[in-house]
Amino acid sequence: MSSDEWYIKQVKSLTPIEYLKHKGVVVSEDDVDLVMDLQELGLNDGVINVLLDYVIIVSKIGFIHSLVREMGESWHNKNISTIERAMAFVREVWKN
Repeated sequence: MSSDEWYIKQVKSLTPIEYLKHKGVVVSEDDVDLVMDLQELGLNDGVINVLLDYVIIVSKIGFIHSLVREMGESWHNKNISTIERAMAFVREVWKN
C-alpha cells in the first residue's frame, strides 16, 4: 500500500470529529459546529478531513474556525469534491 493509499483509507474511515480526536485535538462544541458548517457547504467527510489536516499541519496561529470556514467555502467553490482532488490541491499550494 502506497502512502497515498494509506492516507486516503485513513481520511475515509473516520468522521471529521473522530479524525480530530485521532489527531489529538480536544473537540469543543465550536469544532462540532465548524464540521457541521463544512458539511452544509456540501463537502464530504473525507474532503473535510483533508482540509482539517492541512490546517492543523500548516497553521502557526492555531485552529481559527472562521479561517477554516472560509477555506471550506473556497474549496467548495473550486469544486474540490474528492479526497484525491483535495490532496492534489494541498500539494499544489504547498509547492508554491
